[in-house]
Parts: sequence; structure tokens; C-alpha cells
Amino acid sequence: MIEGRPGCGVYWAAGAMALSICGGVFLCAPELAPWSMRARGILVGRGDMASPQRAGGEAAAGEGRPPVHPGPARVVDARKSAPAAPPRVQQAPPPPPEPPLPRRYIPYGRIETARIFNGVQLEAKVQTEQGSAASKERESDPSYRVALDVRVNVPTPVDTVAGLARLNPGLPTALPGLSGLVSSGKVSDFFHGLYERKVAYLHDQVARLDQLVSRHNFYDCETILELRDAGTGRRALLIQGEMDVVADGSDGDRMSQGDGGSANFQPFTSYRWKKRTERPNPFLADRKRRLAEAERDFAVKGLSVERNRELRATIDQMRREIVDLERYSFLVAAMDPFVVVPGFILRYPDLPFAPGIGDMAVVIRGGRAYPALVGDAGPSYKAGEASLKIARAIDPKSDPYRRPVSDLSVTYIVFPKTATEPAGPPDVAKMRARCADLLREIGGFAGEVHDWAPPPPPVMTNATASAVAVVAGGTNAAPAAGPTSDERAGPQPAGTNGRGGPVVSPQE
Repeated sequence: MIEGRPGCGVYWAAGAMALSICGGVFLCAPELAPWSMRARGILVGRGDMASPQRAGGEAAAGEGRPPVHPGPARVVDARKSAPAAPPRVQQAPPPPPEPPLPRRYIPYGRIETARIFNGVQLEAKVQTEQGSAASKERESDPSYRVALDVRVNVPTPVDTVAGLARLNPGLPTALPGLSGLVSSGKVSDFFHGLYERKVAYLHDQVARLDQLVSRHNFYDCETILELRDAGTGRRALLIQGEMDVVADGSDGDRMSQGDGGSANFQPFTSYRWKKRTERPNPFLADRKRRLAEAERDFAVKGLSVERNRELRATIDQMRREIVDLERYSFLVAAMDPFVVVPGFILRYPDLPFAPGIGDMAVVIRGGRAYPALVGDAGPSYKAGEASLKIARAIDPKSDPYRRPVSDLSVTYIVFPKTATEPAGPPDVAKMRARCADLLREIGGFAGEVHDWAPPPPPVMTNATASAVAVVAGGTNAAPAAGPTSDERAGPQPAGTNGRGGPVVSPQE
């Protein structure tokens, strides 16, 4: 305070405060960052801070000296504080110009190719022609149509040992007499008949693309050869093909229950014999239930003609099936080794090489022969099928939807006119001995003949015991009839075994 001037101290204090505020603003203002940073460096004895870039670099390095801040203000990089340049927007290329509009009708034609779900190579051709007015063309069926031109290569049958060995390499070694048999044999007319029926079935289903036989099932047979041993005179029909799995059949005498096996399961096989016990077929109750439901629905008044016809057909079919299930036993695919032949072959019983139901057969895969019998008739356009018993012997993972072999490497040898009488449940020990003898009659077999284990005895459950009691009381007693042609397992009409539809495996 200066004497003689009252209030001078107050002015000096206010001036000092104003200088402090201005200095703080100068040192901390972002706009004056370069100068303020240099001034601060001079105040703290670091006059070398000439730029914010260097200051920032030294601060990052540390140098053991923490920065001194005169106040709460912070150092802001000038590069970061500068306003960001607006991003450059890349302009999208202009769309191509639309093609010029046609001034008259221009014909169109284009072909597309693809492979549809069943392996068929599809060639789709779109072609146009000049027509009349739309009001007229929409009433004309030919104006908008799809023309299917199905072209199929029918295979040439293999008739040499080398051709057979290409698919089943161990076959010539396993069958020492194969060379002589093939050289004196010939391609069977059954091969040509099989593919003739394949083509006919294809023609019948050509308007239903979803029902067309698959590529896999069309080419399921490599050859069918008629072989005859010159020394013994023994005839054999050799079929080289694939192996689809059959799960059909039922027998109340040997099984206490059944689960149906597959979506296309049928409890019947062409090979059958008279029931020998009072135990009912496990599928008999289901047929009776379905018959009762159909008869109840048929009694309803006012049904359409189509519905009446459908119910009548169901009633007739259920009645026939009930009679068969009450009278006969059938092969069981999970228990019995048997093969299936195309149904049309059974309609030529007078031909010397024609197989019949019940004939002996062997299935050769590699160096092993599996004894079997001809147990069922399949679709006339399908070859190469065996029971679940045989399939699981080749591949334990096989089931009704998984075939053991996907190529044409399976050899089936059927010995015509070798069925034994009377028909009955297969005796696998006798079957093996008989098949071994038949193989010796065509030159022998150098591999191993499979030895089947006999099926286990049926387990009597409470439900089965109750059903047996009902049968014993006379409710379902089968008539005591002598042997018939059905019991001798004669050929069945096409479609009677319920297996007339396409045979398609789940790996396709």
C-alpha cells in the first residue's frame, strides 16, 4: 500500500488477479497451443519445447520427468483439435442402360441342364412360337405345354469273366470253374426282359417326375448269365448287381412281436407254409383293427362314390390278409437268409433256367458265400435285393434304409428247380450243406461258406399267451386244410406282396 494514495493496494490486487487470469488463458487456450507450450517450457526451464509434436513425443517417452502443469488445463494435440476433413463419398457407377424395347415378336430358345433329386439328368428347353391372341391361346391346351423327351441308355450285359471280376475281384478265385461256365454260357433273356420292364415302368411314370425310377435303381443289374456245368449238368442263373435291403415277413410261431421294420413293410413273403402252433401272428390284431374301422366308416350314409370304392377295397384287402395271417407263416427278413427276384421271372416256370420260390441260392461277396433261398418276388423292374439277415452279415450297420453295398459288386447264384418239399421254416444247417453241394456241382467254391446261427426261440409274453388262449377257444382257428399251391410257395401275382412300388434306399 503506497502512502498518500488511499485504496491503491486494492487496485494493485485487482490488476494482479487480471494478469493471472489472462496468463492462464494464454497458457491453456487450444488456439494458442504452440506459443503457450513454449512459454510453459521456458517457465519450467525447458526452452527446447518448440512444437506440440515434439512435446507429445517426449511426454510419451517419459524421460523420467513428469510434465508440469500450471493449472487444471490439459495439453491438446493440435492435429486432433483441428476439424476433421469430411469423408469422401465414392459415387456408385451408373446402372447400365436398359436394352431397347422389341418392336416385334422375337423367337426365344434356351436349354438348361440340372440333376434332379433321383439322379436323373434333366435338360429343360424353353422355346417360343408366334401364336394368336392371348384370349384364344389361354383356352388352347397346346399353347402352353411341357414336352418330356426321356432318353435312356440301356446297358449292355457283361458276358466275360474279366467283366465280372471288375466288380467282384475275388469271384474268379472263389469259383474255380467260372471261366468254363461263362465261356459255355450265355446272357439270359431275363436280363433283356428286366430292362424292357424298366423302360415300360419309366414310360408309365414319365408324367410324374417325382415317381420316376432313380438312376441308381435303373442301373441295378450288370448282367444275368445262364450257366451250365458240362460234367454234372447242373444249371445256375448268375445275377450280378447291387443289394437293397428287404425287411418284410412275419411268423407267429417263431416271433412274439413285430415292429413293422420299415415304411413299406409287409408281413407277407411269397415263401409260406402252414402254421404249426396256436400262437397268432403279431400283425393279425392290427389287420382286424383296420378292418373294423373300414367297416364302421363304410356304414356311414352319404359317402361319395370314390370314398365308398376306397373303403370297399380296404375291406376286401384286410379280409384276405387276415385269412393269410391266420393260416400261414412267412419268412422273417431279420431272421432268415433269403433273396428276392424280379416278379416277372417267376411267370416263366417252364424255362430251364427260371428260378422258383424256395430254390437254393448263394450270395457271394468277396471270398465268402452266404447260403440262402429264393424267398420273395419283388417289382418286375427291380433286381438285387436280399433280406436284412444277409445284409447285416455283410455290414452290421445295415437296416431297412441303409444298404450294405452301394455298387454292383454282389453276385447272386440261383440254382433252379432245387426247392425242397414241403415248405417250412428254414433249417439253416441243411441249407448250408445243400448250397455247398450245389457249388461243388458247378466247379466248387474255394472261399468260405458262411455258417448261419439258428434263430432264437420265441419269447412268450402275457399278451401272446392271452392271444393263444383266444385262438384255442376257436375264435381265430385256421381251417385244417391240406397242402395247397400257395403252401408250396408258387409264384404270386404282381403286387400281391405289397412291394410293387419303387424300391429306393435313403442314401440317394
